[in-house]
Amino acid sequence: TLFPEEPLFLRGDAAKYLYSKYDDLNATIAGISAGVYKELGDILSAQIALKGKIKEVKGEPRDSNAFGGTFELKQKITRKFWIKEGYEYEKNNADSNLCSYDAHSIGVWSGYMITSETMLNLGYSYLTRKYEDPGGFKTKSHTISAGVAHKIVKKVYVNAGYGRQFNDSNVSNTDHNNNIYTLGVTFSF
Repeated sequence: TLFPEEPLFLRGDAAKYLYSKYDDLNATIAGISAGVYKELGDILSAQIALKGKIKEVKGEPRDSNAFGGTFELKQKITRKFWIKEGYEYEKNNADSNLCSYDAHSIGVWSGYMITSETMLNLGYSYLTRKYEDPGGFKTKSHTISAGVAHKIVKKVYVNAGYGRQFNDSNVSNTDHNNNIYTLGVTFSF
């Protein structure tokens, strides 16, 4: 695979998210994760990690710090092709309680190594968020995504992606769809 799979890992990343329709959601996010990776045979592996993020979002009340964790199972189908399933929890503490939430996400992704330094990936995720506002605002999002990751130098990767997101909530007239473009850098130690 493109990213090194060490038994213990520490990763840092930074990304810019640009929304085509709702640009108030545009964000710059820096994060760090630490975890454990374990091969459970020739095909199956598992990973668990703790994460922290700092988010700068257009519109200051949305700026936040977040923490959480992930659990992933990965199946190596061939030397170049893999499938991964995962769960993520995130507690987002924004400058405003109206933008603070608890989130749960599940997803499935696949990756294909084009070369030893470039990987294509496709994915689907389902995300629920429960906001801390007094009205009990809740959202559900379905996202289909595609991306590419390329190794620039040892343990440093550049990432680009596109996602189509479909959003629904428990408040009328807040449903929307969006295109999400990402560009980022990942450091793996």
